[in-house]
Amino acid sequence: MDRRLLKAAGMTHPTSHVSHVFDPMPDAERAAFDARYLSQLRARDGLPELSTRTFTLREALFRDLVENPVRRAGRPVVDPEVFARNHLLHEPEPDLDEPMLWALCMAKCNRGERHGVDYKLARKGFDSGGVDDPFTYVEIEETYHTRMLVDALRVIGVEVELVPPRGLTRWVVEIFGVAPRSFSDVVALDAELIGLAMFKLLLEKARALFADQPAPLARIEALLGGIVVDEIGHIHFLRSRLGPARLAVARAMFHVVARGLLDDNPEVGRLFGRERVIARALQFGLDGWTAPLPDRQAPERVVAPRTTRASRADLQPGW
Repeated sequence: MDRRLLKAAGMTHPTSHVSHVFDPMPDAERAAFDARYLSQLRARDGLPELSTRTFTLREALFRDLVENPVRRAGRPVVDPEVFARNHLLHEPEPDLDEPMLWALCMAKCNRGERHGVDYKLARKGFDSGGVDDPFTYVEIEETYHTRMLVDALRVIGVEVELVPPRGLTRWVVEIFGVAPRSFSDVVALDAELIGLAMFKLLLEKARALFADQPAPLARIEALLGGIVVDEIGHIHFLRSRLGPARLAVARAMFHVVARGLLDDNPEVGRLFGRERVIARALQFGLDGWTAPLPDRQAPERVVAPRTTRASRADLQPGW
């Protein structure tokens, strides 16, 4: 079953190497990106059902997960009582072991993005392009990520209801959830880079912590691997929307955004080290570190289409 999950996650083709994420994408690539990205998303996810925030193909995958559960055997690697106590704390208790910190990271690392999407959809709905807008897919994928993280935790015997962020983080994601895209895309690119680094590190740590039981590990790998592939696509999509000036702003703001996200997820810093997470995020597209998880949303060199019809890139600020 998990081979099918891996295939559905888009992990069956070689990756492409791209220039650094803050380098401007050529105009021809920007103009052609949306159509190509939508084609890939539809092949991978199916069609979006806006009323339920689901995809036709991905829902079939989740039905398979329910019908074919995988759980670790033996003594729990994470104490449910200690997890429940720390899950609602901002700063976790001292001296927690790595499996516990891993589980806490999994429970908290996507709550900001998910809350921002929920807040935006509750107040503005989906963008006007509907099923033909890549943002519709991106927002529904973020909803799925919560389900995928919950399912991965269930594999190790942890049941959790993810809670929204608190305080300043909640306020910030709500503002950005309804801000104009020309502004929010800049910050979103930085946030997606940090998110991708965290998910990739969580995947690597799962392999180190849970290798003693291959079948449960394979389920966790497939779920986290699917999120990683989604996040890589989101980064390329956001990069396609930004011209040189806004990419320069994103580069300048990166460390501010990174610090904010890591301040809200102290478990991540304790498990991996804050500087390691930041360094990993900045490696995107430079050293091929994404190679083990093929990137089906990598941009290709294209020739600008010969048409006078306004494309999405034409409607975006050139800066």
